[in-house]
Amino acid sequence: MWQATTSGKVDFLEVFSGQANMSHAMASFGLRVASPIDVLEGIDLFTQEGQARLWKVITTQAPTIVWLAPPCTSWSSLQNAFPRQKVLAKQKAAM
Repeated sequence: MWQATTSGKVDFLEVFSGQANMSHAMASFGLRVASPIDVLEGIDLFTQEGQARLWKVITTQAPTIVWLAPPCTSWSSLQNAFPRQKVLAKQKAAM
């Protein structure tokens, strides 16, 4: 078990964290870790509110490392199996 740092300077911030495995690992190395940012944590980065919450964490806690692991569904290698136009449409929708 690990404890997120909710105020002050942090060493690590995980964005699109899923199960926050990287946050857990960094905390186990003794780094000060911000609360992970993910829809599973109640922060939807596909909304302006979610983006504003992320920006607030970045500007107020000034993480040394920001780890981004965005969903790769529209950009994964598996997409090469589908027609290019269909892939481009999915990517545009995801943006």
